[in-house]
Amino acid sequence: MSTELAALDDRLALKGLLGEGGMGQVHRAFDRSLERPVAVKFLRGDDPRETERLVLEARLQARVEHENVVRVHAVGTLGGRPCLVLQLVEGRTLADLAAGLPVATRVELVRQAALGLHAAHQQGLVHRD
Repeated sequence: MSTELAALDDRLALKGLLGEGGMGQVHRAFDRSLERPVAVKFLRGDDPRETERLVLEARLQARVEHENVVRVHAVGTLGGRPCLVLQLVEGRTLADLAAGLPVATRVELVRQAALGLHAAHQQGLVHRD
């Protein structure tokens, strides 16, 4: 099954790399049509099977309604590359914050993350990064 993705070139402006994971890269971007900052996740390669997996990930993640799960705004292409447009979460990582936090606070943050993962797992979404 071939997936036809809409071009998002007129909608999004990349602003810089946020990080890299097993599946690809995540960039900070600005969504011109909705006038808000977003994150854009690009696939590492151009394998059609990976594009299908990206679309499946977008559909599964879009079903998850939980305050601790990033929302999917769109799936498409940018510069010809398949991508997901996601809610941008600002701030420092838990790893960066952990050393300065009391143990009880660290445990609470991990609990919140686990609740988000549980909500995703209930929809069939498995986080691999």
